[in-house]
Order: sequence, then structure tokens, then C-alpha cells
Amino acid sequence: MSLPAAALAALLATAQPAATERAAEAEPANLDTGVGPGEQGAQPAAAERAAEAEPAGLDSGVGPGEQEAQLAATPAVQAAPATPAAPAIQRDLARRQALLAELEAAQAQGAYAEQTVEPLFNLGLLHQRQGRHEEAVAAFSRALQTLRVHSGLHNMNQAPLVEAIIASNQALGDRDALRKNYGYLYWLHRRNVGADPASLVPVIRRIAQWHLALYRAAPPGVSVAPLVAADVLHDKALALLPGDDPSEARIAVLYDAALVNYHLAQAVLDHRLSHRALREAMLPHGRGSPYLNEAAVRQYYSDQSFFKGKRALQEIAAFYEKHLPATRAEYAQALIFMGDWLTAQRRLWDGSRLYRRAWAVLEDDKALLNRLFGAPQPIAPPRLPKAGGIGPVAGPGPVAAGGSAPVAPSCIDAILDIPANGWPQNIRLRAVYPPDKTAQLERDEYTIASTRHRPRFRAGQPVATRDVALRYCGL
Repeated sequence: MSLPAAALAALLATAQPAATERAAEAEPANLDTGVGPGEQGAQPAAAERAAEAEPAGLDSGVGPGEQEAQLAATPAVQAAPATPAAPAIQRDLARRQALLAELEAAQAQGAYAEQTVEPLFNLGLLHQRQGRHEEAVAAFSRALQTLRVHSGLHNMNQAPLVEAIIASNQALGDRDALRKNYGYLYWLHRRNVGADPASLVPVIRRIAQWHLALYRAAPPGVSVAPLVAADVLHDKALALLPGDDPSEARIAVLYDAALVNYHLAQAVLDHRLSHRALREAMLPHGRGSPYLNEAAVRQYYSDQSFFKGKRALQEIAAFYEKHLPATRAEYAQALIFMGDWLTAQRRLWDGSRLYRRAWAVLEDDKALLNRLFGAPQPIAPPRLPKAGGIGPVAGPGPVAAGGSAPVAPSCIDAILDIPANGWPQNIRLRAVYPPDKTAQLERDEYTIASTRHRPRFRAGQPVATRDVALRYCGL
């Protein structure tokens, strides 16, 4: 049974890949095993019994956005007849009543009748739009169970339902459910991969990006397990893509792998991370160390990550250099990102050399040179290049204070001097958001002082810049 095109379009507009989890640690998704639905407690023989069993995850509750939805809906339900409800609420109520009526009619043929899948899916989308994510997960889960009974355990018609469940898991910050459902989504795609194994790469990248977001949301020094899981997934993706003439898909994975290995190279040296936690993250993936001394173990893992990330960036630059001059902008972008990546790890001479190479490549494009090198840029951590263009993607971290980024929770406006070596000096804090965040000012000033910047360039050489206004968010 196929889901309606309108419903699928609504799902795609709703389900966003951003991960908003606040978990401190996550185990990597087990993508090596052939176990699929068994991760959710269902084997092929269990499909026959599904009609007699209560499906998992059908208990309803109050999601993070439900209180606002309830407050908004209260006038429509309880107000006197003389007070009309808001048109949007009236429409949602009418839609809900129609879906419930459709579902009741379908259930007349059985609680798990195939006809219940579409109204359950649409009801879940309605709950999702209203912020009632726990109820949305319940509706989607019941639709998924019914679809598996009637269409089989490997049917790709399950994918939109799993994607919808993942979107609500993200809104709820349910780390365990996300890990399980991302693993199930990967298993489903792998069972239907056909003659093109590379079609698995997009879903592998999504899971790896979720692990990276999970690491970034956790307090420092808790665990590197999400980073190791992401790196393992990137290895899987690269193994599916030919390396002799890299495609855009392979280049995107190489950039992702370089960023993850940047974080790994720094994180394993953080002594807030215990030696035991480090080994527990590495050893399950066959990443042992030839050393026993803790300092030697940490340095070994840091060096391994550094050189692995560097090789990924060198492969990108070599590909674009081979196709010059058609790939001039992409080649310069790769050089600049590699320069940022190295400079952020205190390889100053190597980073400066790559900046000068990028300047030479773009020397006749004054507008682009001014955009890239006309002002100091914060580069720690490095920010991935835009797909098909020059410059970093939007994301957390220091940005120009001229209004290019909204004031997010926990932001600081500062004025500072950036010398030719990129280390900020003479830091003056101007404004704090929220205003009561003054207790952390000393720590935030230290964070700004330790953030490496790409200096301004003139005539191909780095120069000092005074009174640079920047906004730092998420410190």
C-alpha cells in the first residue's frame, strides 16, 4: 500500500534532519548486523501475531509543544458559543474529527485492517504539526505495525513512516528511540539497495551527522563514542563510493570525515575524558592502541585522527587540482578549508601556506578575495563549505556581529584585535545575551581568547586587524 502523494509532501516539509538532542553519550548504531525489525522486537514469525498483540509505543502523552497547543485549543473547545474559535484551530479540529471518523470506519474491518494505515498516517501528521509529538509517534507506530503485517517486513513503503517517527523523536530529544529508528531506517534501505550500493550513502551520512550533533550537544569530556560512531559510518560510506574519480557524494563524505576527525583529534587529548571512557569508545570498533601509558594512548589516537582527516582533505584538493581551471573556485575553497583545519590545530605554517596558495589561485578575482580574506574569520571549529559555492555553511559558532546571525541563547558581542598569527588579543566584551549570563563572563572570555581566527590578508600575506566586532554564540 502506498502513502498518498499529498501526505508524503507534508511529511517531507515536516521532517527535518537537524538533531536537537541534549544527551551526554550515545552508543553507535549497530549497522554491521543483519538484524532489522528484530531490533524492535519483531521477527518474521511475529508478523502473523501482530494483529493479536498491542503495538509498541501506542501510549499517548504530552509532548514538549503540547501545552501551547492545548492553551491555543482551549477557547475552541470550552468557550461560550458566542466566542468563535480561531480559523486555524477550527480547521484542525474539523480535520481531526474527519480523520477519527475515517479511522473508526476502517477499524470496522479489524483493528489492524490495511485501510487504517492512511488515516493513522495523516492523524500523526496533524499531531506533529500541532507539536503533539508523543501522540504523533503513537499514530505513526501503529500505522507502521499495520503496514508491516500487510506489506511485509522489507517493504520500502515503511520509509516515510519511519522518517516521520524520527522527526518526532528529534523534537522530543529521545536519544534511544533515535538510535533505534535510525538503525532500522538503515537496515530497511540496505535490504532494498538493489544494484546501486551507493544509494545507501545519504542515509549513512544522516546517521553520522546525528552522532556529530549528539557529541556537540553533550558537555565536554563526557564521551567520544558519538564521534567514533560517526567516523565508522563515514568509512562505510566511502567504501561504497569509487575513489579513482571522486563524485560530489564522495567529496561531501570526505569533508564530513575531516570535520569528525578534527573533533576526535582534539577530544581524545581532553583530560576531562577518562582513559577508560576513551578505550570503551574505541575498542568495540577494533581501534586498539599499541601503547599502555595513558598519555601515549591519547597522543596515538589524536595523531591517527589528525592524519586521517588530513588525507581526506588532500584527496579533495587533488581531485579539484586535476580538473583546473574548470574547478578553480572549488579548489580554492578546498585549500582554504584545509588551511582552517590545520590552523585550528596549531599547524600555523602549513595553514598559512595553503591560504597563500588559495590567494594565488583567485588572484584575478578581487571581489572573491576580499570576501574570503578581507576580514578576520573565526575558524575553530572549521565550518564545512557550502555545496556548490564558496564560504561556510550556516551553523553555530562565532559570526560577524553586523546582524548576519540572530541573537541566540547564550551569545556575546565582543571587539578584539586579530594579529597576523590569528590569536585574538585585547578582547573587550560589549553585550551579553541573555543579560543575566554575567556569571560565566570569565570563562567565555577565555573561550574567545583560545579561538583561532583566519587573519586578514593583503597582497597574499597575513596582516593584523584592530577592533574587529564579532558575535560568539553557544559558548
